[in-house]
Amino acid sequence: MKTRRDIPVIQFTKEGYDAVKKKHDELLVDRGAAVADLSKARDMGDLSENGWYKAAKFKLGFIDRQLRELKHQIQYGKVSQEKNTGIVSVGSSVLLVSRGNEERYSIVGEYEGNPAEKKLSSVSPLGKALLGKKVGDKIAVSVPAGMSSYTILKIT
Repeated sequence: MKTRRDIPVIQFTKEGYDAVKKKHDELLVDRGAAVADLSKARDMGDLSENGWYKAAKFKLGFIDRQLRELKHQIQYGKVSQEKNTGIVSVGSSVLLVSRGNEERYSIVGEYEGNPAEKKLSSVSPLGKALLGKKVGDKIAVSVPAGMSSYTILKIT
């Protein structure tokens, strides 16, 4: 799916989109403090040998880069509205079986993936393979150890 100027829409779950907005708001507060720190460091004198100034400038640059990325995600982000359609989409929870082991995963947007929490990014190999599938479908995914096969048991 594309928006104006052919910039791809970024899919999010509601929770993921809200987390991005919250992080953006927190960074705006942090940025104010970083600007104040930079101003104080600038007042300390010779900038060429002022470690505080260099550190404050680096911190402000880091915050500004994060803010630009989050602003892009908010501007082009879209919360997935599809729920319980019987087809795997962003926001779905899937129960899979592979080699007799059952695993439950949540399919989330590309910036929300967290394997430790069983959150599969929609652009990860397994997440991408699951999108659009239904209960009973079998998929095979290339992983570092070779190919893994999965069967979809349940979608919620």
